[in-house]
Amino acid sequence: MNLKKRLLGRMLGALYRVPEKVLSNNYSVIIMFHSVSPYETSDEPSCYCSLDAFQQILDHIKAQGYRFVSMDECLRSLANGNYTGQCVISFDDAMDNFYQYAYPVLKERNIPFIHYVPSAQLGSPRIMSRLEIADLSADALCTIGSHTRNHVNCAQCMDLEAELYGSKQELEDLTGREIKHFSYPWGTIDDISWRTIRILKRAGYDSAAGTLSSSLHFFSTMSRYYLPRINAEAYLPLLNIGTK
Repeated sequence: MNLKKRLLGRMLGALYRVPEKVLSNNYSVIIMFHSVSPYETSDEPSCYCSLDAFQQILDHIKAQGYRFVSMDECLRSLANGNYTGQCVISFDDAMDNFYQYAYPVLKERNIPFIHYVPSAQLGSPRIMSRLEIADLSADALCTIGSHTRNHVNCAQCMDLEAELYGSKQELEDLTGREIKHFSYPWGTIDDISWRTIRILKRAGYDSAAGTLSSSLHFFSTMSRYYLPRINAEAYLPLLNIGTK
């Protein structure tokens, strides 16, 4: 790891700390999901949440006094100095079970959400189709974000501009909407770089989300290109909610 990458990691690590108790301080949060289904379909248990647990998590967040907002509204609030009381629901990977299970729940509850999509993988096994993404994007509750074209590691990809610019353009062509937000595949501090952030800014992205588990606070206004997200699946035990 070179010096610049070590400095980036130390800076982000200093800005965010893993909360001892989820949602304990009322700071705004981004909650991250991948696969939601009545049946465990993911090869990675940390990326699976049962449909029942998903609904319990939404109930729990609401009971804590949080208000569900879009990513755009959350970023506006952060820019205006409001760091509390808001929750963004996010999904990665465009898993096909989202359309069947999670989306109807969010729709019924009128909860905004953002879904980060690997654009070149649409229509692959277990991934939503282009038609489904286009349909989702027509819903005002939905924000579509980029997750690269091919779910690549941004710190290692040799053709990163094609992945970041290409995904943005493909999703804009598909949805007819501006794509302003991005999430890093895998999303740890080791999976990003200063180069990635520079390209994201040039490409016109307004934010980028990682997988460092923390709430949002004052420093989030200075690190919009590595926003922390709480992995709901990993934190289910702390919420006393089962995954199955």
